[in-house]
Amino acid sequence: MRVLLDANVLYPTLLRGILAEYAGAGGFVPLWSPRILDEWRHAATRDGFATHAAAEIAALTDRFPKASVTPDAQVLATLSLPDANDTHVLAAAIAGRADAILTANTRDFPTRTLAR
Repeated sequence: MRVLLDANVLYPTLLRGILAEYAGAGGFVPLWSPRILDEWRHAATRDGFATHAAAEIAALTDRFPKASVTPDAQVLATLSLPDANDTHVLAAAIAGRADAILTANTRDFPTRTLAR
């Protein structure tokens, strides 16, 4: 199973650690985009953990070198979600052929909208 990880499940640290261990054990193939990693970095920097975030992002991308996907700009332009700031997450999931999106923001990813 291919799972797109949203920034809000990569930061906090405990959840990210659990997900990385499960993915590392073969539980799923993790996916993210550079923008998702930037959102994680921004949130950590805002909380005073910029150096820690940079190191954690480097470690995670080294551990899963094939996880990064780049959304197609043309696909991104066709998408709409209740929060327009989340369309890049959906575009990344499409680019990575994800089977699921793992997010703490489920209300911004309505099932009926995703079914389209």
